[in-house]
Amino acid sequence: MRGGFKVNFDVAEAIAIGSQTDAVVSSEAINTHNQRGVTFLVNVGTLGTSVDVAVEYSDDGVTWTEDADRAVAAVAGLNEININGVQHSFYRVTVTNAGTSIYGASAIVGPHRMVAV
Repeated sequence: MRGGFKVNFDVAEAIAIGSQTDAVVSSEAINTHNQRGVTFLVNVGTLGTSVDVAVEYSDDGVTWTEDADRAVAAVAGLNEININGVQHSFYRVTVTNAGTSIYGASAIVGPHRMVAV
């Protein structure tokens, strides 16, 4: 793969790190057009009663459907969710927490598909 990591992948802050109490927080839509995959990294610094992470997808960025196969009960530390061979135009993570937790999420998108012009 020519060009290295910065050329072939995009990194975005999906959910800014912060303290949340009994909250449901969804990331911005991650555009996966011309991408081969997306990885969500959910970093939980302080775990309250529970932190559940759901991956949702959309083809229009408005109507969202949960991907039940990718839902995880997060643990303190780094939680990684990989989606290889994306089939939808947009993905996002939704974090639901009980109690007070500190967490944030990032998205790594790529590698870029090579498109002939």
